[in-house]
Parts: sequence; C-alpha cells; structure tokens
Amino acid sequence: YSPIDDCWEHVQSVVEWCIATDRYQDFGELWQGLRGYTHLRGYWHERLTWLEWWLKVAQQKQDALCTIQALRDLSWSLTLMGGPEQFAQAKRYLDQAWDKRHHTGFAFQQDLATEIAVLYLFQNQCTQVRPWLTKAHKLLAKADLLPADVILRQRRLDYYTAQLHYRQAEYAKARELYETLLSEVRSDDITDFEQAEVYILNWLVDIALQEANVTAAQNLLAQSWPMIERRQDMRSQAFHQRSQAQLEKLKGDLPSSQSWSQRAKASFESLGMYTQAKEMQAWIDAAN
Repeated sequence: YSPIDDCWEHVQSVVEWCIATDRYQDFGELWQGLRGYTHLRGYWHERLTWLEWWLKVAQQKQDALCTIQALRDLSWSLTLMGGPEQFAQAKRYLDQAWDKRHHTGFAFQQDLATEIAVLYLFQNQCTQVRPWLTKAHKLLAKADLLPADVILRQRRLDYYTAQLHYRQAEYAKARELYETLLSEVRSDDITDFEQAEVYILNWLVDIALQEANVTAAQNLLAQSWPMIERRQDMRSQAFHQRSQAQLEKLKGDLPSSQSWSQRAKASFESLGMYTQAKEMQAWIDAAN
C-alpha cells in the first residue's frame, strides 16, 4: 500500500470530490482499491462516511449489487469497532444484506455468513456462532472458486473457529488450531503471509497471557511487532499495545504496564473503538 501512502491526501480529495459531485460510478471503482487500505491504515471514520453515502445513492438507484456491497463493508467496519451501538447497527446492515443475498453468488453469500458468525462471536453470543459457521462451510462447498481461494476461505473459517474455542476458554483447542494455521501460512505463498501471521500471533499471545505464560507471550510479541510496524496495521497495533500492557503487569512492572495501557487507549480511541478504550481506562484507574 505504500503507493497510496505517498499520495493519500490527493486520493482522499478525489474520493470526496466524487461524493460532492455525485460521481457514483467513479467512487465505486475507486472503492475497490481502497477497501483494504482504509481498513489496515485505520481510516475507519472516513470509511463510514463514504460508505453511508454510497449505500444511500445505491439504494436510490436501485443498484442491488452496490447496495449489498456497501451493506457488507459498513457492517464489517462497525463489527470491528466493537461497541454496543456499532454491533446493533452492524446487525441491521447484515440482516438487510442477507435478505438480498439472492442477487449475489455463493462466494459472496459465504462471506456474509462468515461475517454474521463473526458479529455474534465478537458479542460472545457463542451459541449463535456455530450455526453460521456451518452455513458458511456449506456455501463454500457450493461456490465456484479456484482451489487457492477455497483454501483461503477455509483458513478464515478455521481462524474464527479457533477464536470461538478461545472465547469458550478452550485454550488448548484454540492454540492447536492457531498453530496449525500458522504453520500453513508460513509454508506456502497463497495467504498474505504477514497479515495472516500477525493476526494468528496476536491470538496466541492472548492464550499465553490467559495461561500466565510470560516467556511464551514475550516471544510471540517479539515476533509480531516488527511486522505490525512494517505494515502499519493500526488495529493490530492497538491490540499489541494492550497485550504488552497485560504482559508487563504479569511481570510486576506496573509503570510500564500503565504506559502501554495509555498507548493502547489512544490507539483504540483513534479507531473509534471506544469499548476497548474504556477497558484500557479501567486498567489505568485500577492501577492508580
């Protein structure tokens, strides 16, 4: 994404000009190249503003495909932001998208089913997660995809299955599945190696912290941080800082834990992840 970094202000101006002058088709083309970038770099407020405009116009034009794409992208952003209001709005958008799924193919429907499962997962509604993961598996079997795409989507389902184990305090099962995934992404060139590795390592860190395994957590954080810095992944950075704060607390270094908590709080706030920012403030208050 470094070419976009070099001219981000200009790209942003062009996008906003497209919106101001109702250049709907041009925005749609630009957005396909900006979906991943705006997520990774933490331009979440811009995402929401732009996508809300795109959804409104797509609905006015009765453009079913753009409508469902905007609904999906909006719901994903809101799900990751992780507050009660965002979860409620994400559910509304996903319900609308699922109702319109007949306009799309099985691959897109499989994405939707997965992201509905993720929404329930993030809310710790674990009994709702498994049925949607099962639907996603069935839709994957129906989708006309290249073998490499099937592998990527299966790994994504495994990743969230491992997260379900984690949220049910089944740490051994979660660790086993994450370690299998980590081995797979390191042994081939199908996956975006670093992004997948960072996310998996972040969860392995959390498992180590839950088990108070200081050495393992420290080693895992040391592996992930250089990649997070290189990729400028703002969400991963915030969670890394939170894990580092927890690690320093386990080590008994409260001043360092406070410092990392402050950094994590600022990072979460910049993304609009206010539930996580409040959690960091509670950690800070508890230590004072």
